[in-house]
Amino acid sequence: MAPDQPLLLGIDIATAGCTSLVIDQDGRERARASVEYGYRSPRPGWAEQDANQWWEGVCTTVRACVDQLGGPRAIAAAAIDSHLEAVVPIDRHGEARAPGLLWLDQRTVPQAERLHELLDESDVLARTGVNFNHVNPVTKLMWLREHLPEAFDAAQVFLPPKDYARYKLTGTIGTDYSVASKT
Repeated sequence: MAPDQPLLLGIDIATAGCTSLVIDQDGRERARASVEYGYRSPRPGWAEQDANQWWEGVCTTVRACVDQLGGPRAIAAAAIDSHLEAVVPIDRHGEARAPGLLWLDQRTVPQAERLHELLDESDVLARTGVNFNHVNPVTKLMWLREHLPEAFDAAQVFLPPKDYARYKLTGTIGTDYSVASKT
């Protein structure tokens, strides 16, 4: 590989850990690092993670990839992927105000049932491509508003793991259509 060949960084924030991968433009792997983390289950059926775990996973794996490359090199582009159904309330200082409720968390089943009573699911599905279930981030937002109102009210934005990591890396808040359609 030529020393000036641009490299591409991929970061995957998964439920059980974070993996970063660096490839060259020919798709050859140049570095890879992973770190595992778990989730808390403070009550039966609950599953949550601290957003700082995600961020620490990103930092640890990206640093390990840089070390494997022998030092900093030109990264031409980076992409971040993650599990999508967790949402974290982020305050105006960029701090998480509550843990992320994971896709396997069952505490929002009552909120999903309430959506079935309040809205026409076929209409919502036709407009958004999303049906009602407890995994949907809107049920998590409802739960946060009902059970952790101080965290909900303090939030400037609610971010899934990949958008939280992008915010921490760049200072920019944003998302993509695939995530936005979930809420």
